[in-house]
Amino acid sequence: MQCFMLQMVLLKIAFCVDGMISEDAGLKISLSSEGLFHLADAAVKFGAKELVKITLPEISGSTKAAGGTVTYDLTNMRVVNEIQPSFNVHLVLKEGVKIQISDMLVRLSGNWRYRYKIGFIDITDHGSFDAKLSGLVLSIYLSPVKTQDGKLQINTMNCAGKFNDVDLDIHSKVSWLYDLIKDNIEKSANQPCAIFEQIRTSVLNKYLLKLPMHFSVTSSLTFDYQLHDAPAINDGSVDFYLNGQFSAVETNKLFNRLPQMDQKRSGGASDRMADATVSQNLINSLVYSLKQSSYLRRVVTKNDLPKYMDGFLNTTCLTFKCFAFFIPQLGKLYPNSFVEITINSEQIPDGKILKDGILISVKNLTIDFQARFPNNSLVDLFTFAVNTSLVVSINITKDASTVFWHVGNFTFNSQLERSYISWIPSYLMSKISGFVLRFAVITEINLRGKTGLKIKSIPNIELLDTEVHFNDGFVSAGCNFRLKTKFDW
Repeated sequence: MQCFMLQMVLLKIAFCVDGMISEDAGLKISLSSEGLFHLADAAVKFGAKELVKITLPEISGSTKAAGGTVTYDLTNMRVVNEIQPSFNVHLVLKEGVKIQISDMLVRLSGNWRYRYKIGFIDITDHGSFDAKLSGLVLSIYLSPVKTQDGKLQINTMNCAGKFNDVDLDIHSKVSWLYDLIKDNIEKSANQPCAIFEQIRTSVLNKYLLKLPMHFSVTSSLTFDYQLHDAPAINDGSVDFYLNGQFSAVETNKLFNRLPQMDQKRSGGASDRMADATVSQNLINSLVYSLKQSSYLRRVVTKNDLPKYMDGFLNTTCLTFKCFAFFIPQLGKLYPNSFVEITINSEQIPDGKILKDGILISVKNLTIDFQARFPNNSLVDLFTFAVNTSLVVSINITKDASTVFWHVGNFTFNSQLERSYISWIPSYLMSKISGFVLRFAVITEINLRGKTGLKIKSIPNIELLDTEVHFNDGFVSAGCNFRLKTKFDW
């Protein structure tokens, strides 16, 4: 019964903080200031390391020098070393994120070659140079935006900055060559905004575009999401509103009756770096998809009952611990056979988030009783129409690696719908039906829930101090997180 826990997968990919859930958005994803600083720290460190992979454009040109003409080339310019900078992150309400970087030192190396021509005299030379750029002051103003297909991209609203000091060693005593190379480095290499733009477009946004928007939750159930609105910059958080949608693989039908929803959040674990909220809409989508993917159809056989109920579904028996004891004609009509019970829902169940769990109500559930002969053929016995409900409570480990659940508050009301044998004690059979449901189905669900369900971790992210809270209309879960050392962008 992992189906009851699918929504918890979302709690590992969606973070949010206090606020309003946008109309029709199934998920709200936000980062607190602390969480944003943690991500920015990883991004700045990663960006600094990416510098050593960047080869600066070659520079060629000509100039007048000492009565002659000099043509020159600066090639193979690259970063050979860097010192990670300090930085600050500021949220600008309703506008963007401002990152200020300082105290960064970058060492460059490259090759130079020139041809100096004075009249008939032609002089050529080549060598290498080393440069040190320090005193960086860089201010970057970023804005998270929504693409046409609902993905996240980062735009640069403004960028300004430079290295204040350039020290150069050209390994040559030609003074005009020193001035020439230094002037070109200050014009081309000393452009941290251009370097940042290269990292933003070729690394960061490329990584964001590759993030999957379609997940196979099980072999018959999928989950899709996309941004509902452009991300919002609020006081203390960056908020992302997303549409989340479960669907059944074999039918490919989406839940198309999402109600209008504007649910204010209360409670939760807002002291965490990140906090996730799953709305009532997403639960409605989940329950609908479970119905479409046949998760709510169950066949109970003699093998599904606990050990102490061995023989209960026999049609031939000598004690009262047997189904046929209450309907003697079963043994006469179908001796040495077994009763099978098929539970099926033709209607979409209702799922409602309460303070103590998720209330799942099913109306007009059918319970069909059949006899299976020794030759494996089946014959219909009778059918009950049932209204039932139960509450699923959920818990999760601190590292969000395992989810546990428990089904309680089970209610059951039934009525005989049709019978293919002459007489049955309908009231007693109704009680027995509820008894079988409770001990053959609910007990199994709770045994699995006690063992727990392992959840696939998010690559390169470690979740800590996770807590789950149920509220009227939504589920929230708060956690801290830590990026692993070798974060692969």
